[in-house]
Amino acid sequence: RDQGFLSPLSSYSGDLRVLVNTEKIKLEGFAGFSAGKNGDNSVRGGFMSFFRSPAGADLLVQLGTPGWSPGESADVDKFYFLMESRLDFDPLMLYVSFFSHPVEYIHIKTEDERGKADINIKLLGGNLKVSGVEGGAEATLGLKMDRWNDTTFKLSPLVSFISGGMRWDMKFRMNLLSWNKPEEMFEIFTGVRTAY
Repeated sequence: RDQGFLSPLSSYSGDLRVLVNTEKIKLEGFAGFSAGKNGDNSVRGGFMSFFRSPAGADLLVQLGTPGWSPGESADVDKFYFLMESRLDFDPLMLYVSFFSHPVEYIHIKTEDERGKADINIKLLGGNLKVSGVEGGAEATLGLKMDRWNDTTFKLSPLVSFISGGMRWDMKFRMNLLSWNKPEEMFEIFTGVRTAY
């Protein structure tokens, strides 16, 4: 007999998060566990650190796993890794980042993400906090460690601005290695979020 919303929960989850937030150093760590009634248990965890120097050089590092079932091997594809350096040359800013993709994200396994990594270089001018506008260019090299012929290289002019309490991000992406697939050569990205 179906008891609707009164039936026992089929899964349980819990997370613990600890953080330190100062002007020059930000640290955050989390750990969590999910248990399903069919024995599909998983753990997750990671940390983030951000360091700001008075010279205008910042460093962001993140490492963790969004989902790892006990009994599975601890290979590198279970983890994500992000390292980003930020240099402020007022009025220009340079961001250089490396991101290694996990196979599982938000409890969804995507085998196409296995061995995938991105190297991103972004050059920005303007100051979003002061003038409300910034723009520049971004270059992204997408690597696939087991299939080098799936490498992508995207060049994107971009602009961001704040209007009416909203932040607008716009990019025109050109995938320069997809010349033989014209339908994959160009993308337009528009993102919007609240800005305070």
